[in-house]
Amino acid sequence: MADTALDKGTGVVWHTLSENDLPAVGTQVTGELDAPRRLRQMARHTGEHLLAQAFYQVNPAFEVAAVGMRGPDCTLDLRGSPNVKDAQAAEALLRELLVAGPLPLHTRLVPHTDLAAYGLRRETTLTGDVRLVMFGDEQAPFDVSACAGCHLPLGNLAAPITVLGMERIKAGLTRVTFRTGPEAAEYLGQVYRDTRALAQSFSTSPEGLTGRVEASGRSAAPWPPRIRPCGRHSREHWCRPVHCAK
Repeated sequence: MADTALDKGTGVVWHTLSENDLPAVGTQVTGELDAPRRLRQMARHTGEHLLAQAFYQVNPAFEVAAVGMRGPDCTLDLRGSPNVKDAQAAEALLRELLVAGPLPLHTRLVPHTDLAAYGLRRETTLTGDVRLVMFGDEQAPFDVSACAGCHLPLGNLAAPITVLGMERIKAGLTRVTFRTGPEAAEYLGQVYRDTRALAQSFSTSPEGLTGRVEASGRSAAPWPPRIRPCGRHSREHWCRPVHCAK
């Protein structure tokens, strides 16, 4: 199977097959769930709910405009211009929350006319019976969202949830890239191993690497005497005098 996609208009889930996998019309087929892949998708979805709520609690102006969870690097497009300190505050909030006690998943079908009573983090235009996803105490949940996706039975299982980067995008939004669950753990583990190997090449520890690199930069030799900013080009452009006369 190459991909799956939900038709939001009809609610039909389309399963796209590669050309080499197309069975003949009338063939009886069976399917098998890819459990590791499903677990990762559930962790992404769960982590998205929790991180979005954490940003919202840091500042209610940080509303979600769009999400992306097609791969390990997931994204939240937020309003309100959050910065790096805001992201660190959201991460810290989640670290404390996820070790403080169980954060169970609850779901409930609610008529759209009753949604105002549930304090949804993000408004929905859905009508009819709407599926609500809640994490935490059912009477006072940490997060409540209208969602039809698959989630982990405990929000704690989505740990660690880590922000990888932030960038400004169109429409005044800030895109937050993050990883969650096993994909975050694998990434952070590899980053540490790479950092440790680099630190060893500087004869220091990972904790001392930043200081050692900064010290190396301060003691680095200046540019060779025959390479200098020419004054004719931009500051970023360096020329040899023999090739670039003023």
